[in-house]
Amino acid sequence: MELIMNTRAIYWKGNAKDVKISGTFTNWKSKDMKNISGTDSWISPVPFLSEDEEHEYKFLVDGNWIHDPDKPTKPNSLGTLNNVIERKTPSEVSMIEVERKFNVPDCYESLMERHGFKNMMGFERDEELCDIYYDSDRYDLMKEDYWLRWRNGDWELKYPVGVHPTGSTLYHETSNVRDIVSKLQILIPQKNNQSVRNSTIFNNIGDFICNQILHKFAELKTKRRHYQKDNVNIVVDETNWGYKVGEIEMVVKEKSEVPEASKKIDSIARQLNFKKLNLTFAASKITSPIEN
Repeated sequence: MELIMNTRAIYWKGNAKDVKISGTFTNWKSKDMKNISGTDSWISPVPFLSEDEEHEYKFLVDGNWIHDPDKPTKPNSLGTLNNVIERKTPSEVSMIEVERKFNVPDCYESLMERHGFKNMMGFERDEELCDIYYDSDRYDLMKEDYWLRWRNGDWELKYPVGVHPTGSTLYHETSNVRDIVSKLQILIPQKNNQSVRNSTIFNNIGDFICNQILHKFAELKTKRRHYQKDNVNIVVDETNWGYKVGEIEMVVKEKSEVPEASKKIDSIARQLNFKKLNLTFAASKITSPIEN
């Protein structure tokens, strides 16, 4: 039995007919794990987890609640043990995500296989996402490369934390609602009908929406596939009208490692015939199906 943890999914390895996972990140509701065809491995995607918080989980294997004794545990209220995703240290939290987005050719799957990238999901059907994007009438968020979305029941905000001379943008993603609201109060300094700044009255995301400060501008249903080779992750998203966007990502510990990671990302993109994404063109591809 082995448990492997990364930022995208949780894996279970062991002989079983049915495996489910339940934890703080599922509100303790049992969620089916998928068997990777031809193996005894099971997998479940997980939402973005706050790295400065502790998360608990457990497996339901063939109807029996179990934990992995080789991984960190803590007692629960029933007197048994839960597995724990421990809070990361400040040095671990400060890992830098280097990524670039690209237009993806229709033949990307064969190119991925040819260059040794493996589909990490192993699902009979793709991971499905439903994203609703919000911004002000003047697109105050998008102008600053901030992306606010409601994804499968959770708020997420992705935003840049620096731009390296190589051209790579360093991003951070948070699902902490308080953090999101504090940034909205700064980025959207509009006034409501009573000419009162939102920062004095809008204390949650719902306030921004109810007072018509934030509006839905796009709703996307996306099929997502994950690929991996060594320390490189590639995610390919295909919208319900067939538009494909790929993201090549590497994680490094120091800013000094960013240039080399950026060069490697560009090299991989050339091998896979990925073309640099034009953000203006991409935005039109996102919004036009909603507006028509």
